[in-house]
This record gives sequence, structure tokens and C-alpha cells, in this order.
Amino acid sequence: EKRFGGVRLLADTRTRPGMMNVHGVGAFPGTVLMASPEWLRGHGAEAGKLREAVMAAMTFMREHSAEEITAKMPASHYGEDRGAYTAAIGLGVGLLSKADRVSEEMHRVGMEFLEVATDERR
Repeated sequence: EKRFGGVRLLADTRTRPGMMNVHGVGAFPGTVLMASPEWLRGHGAEAGKLREAVMAAMTFMREHSAEEITAKMPASHYGEDRGAYTAAIGLGVGLLSKADRVSEEMHRVGMEFLEVATDERR
């Protein structure tokens, strides 16, 4: 939007209403931790630590401003446009789930999205 000005969005999934409009759910499992049952059986402690780390990061993000979050990141992470990165963080924080598991509905929507994306790449 900053680079090209008056962008006309056909679908905007940066907000919960937009997510509901496009995917039919208020949250989308865009970033998740996944593991096979076999791995989980042999690495329960590691899986628990990963879960706790992700939950702690999301809690931090909910409790701090987008600018505070950006300040914790190395400049190499956000590149030349700190403002755009901060704005994106501000939008993304509002989409963070408070649940520590993906619901069956969100799983279904995520899988449908992956199937469409995979089909379009072929």
C-alpha cells in the first residue's frame, strides 16, 4: 500500500472480519507447530518446550505494542522499511489466537487452503 498507493483489495485477511469473509473463520492457522505421532511419542519433553516457547512469544506480543515488538527484532529481520514491518506486526497481533490448539474447523480451513495453493502451483 505504501509503495503503490491506492491499492484496491479484493480480499483482506489482515483482520478478523476479513478472515471471516474469506475463510469463514475468525482465525486462520497460518503458523503452527506440527509433528508426526511417532516423533511426539519419542520427544514429549521437546514438544512441550516448543509449545511453551510459542505461547510465551504470543503472550509477549499481546502485552506489548507493535513498536516494542519491532524494537526486540534485529534490523536484518525487517529490512529497510521498519515502519511497514511495525504496521504488519500491529495487524498480525490482532489475529493471534488465545488457544493453544487448532480447532477442527481451523484445521479444515487450513487444509482446504493448502490444497488450493498446491493445485494452483501445478
